[in-house]
Amino acid sequence: MSLKIRLTSEEFLSGFRKGDKLIPVFTAAVLLSDEEWKRAYGSL
Repeated sequence: MSLKIRLTSEEFLSGFRKGDKLIPVFTAAVLLSDEEWKRAYGSL
């Protein structure tokens, strides 16, 4: 037995339903090295 959930076209295309909530996430990276970090051009 499967339940059919009706989605609007916007909900179907975005993958989010009206009741869904986004949770903010903070990501940090730490480099532990004696060498200088050689970042890509244009970053920060």
